[in-house]
Amino acid sequence: MKLTGKVGSGKGDFAQWIAKLENHYERKTGMRLFPGTLNVHLDQEYRLPAKRIRLEGSEYGGNVSVNLVPCTLFGRRAFILRTDANEEARGDHLAPSSRSPPTSSCATSIVWSMAASSPSRWNKEL
Repeated sequence: MKLTGKVGSGKGDFAQWIAKLENHYERKTGMRLFPGTLNVHLDQEYRLPAKRIRLEGSEYGGNVSVNLVPCTLFGRRAFILRTDANEEARGDHLAPSSRSPPTSSCATSIVWSMAASSPSRWNKEL
């Protein structure tokens, strides 16, 4: 399945969580992740598949559980990342159109390996 959309701005706070929970994410994904996300407003609805990687809040002493789905972005290994709240349309992500009701099914974040190029280069490629 190929997902398409537009890069958008996020809250700007997930970088701190990836850095703070680096060991947990590395244990789950097998990769050191870049401390930040690429926020994409998808052109179509997308629901997470049943087979996905989970980081439960209880695993790190928090209250936010995160879903990670392996993917590729510009030929590089990456992960679609969504919190449970965003998957259930009660999180911070909104639909890209103001006439659409709030939903996370059209918004997603992507994280990638530390070995990948910087996100500023990806913005130029988009």
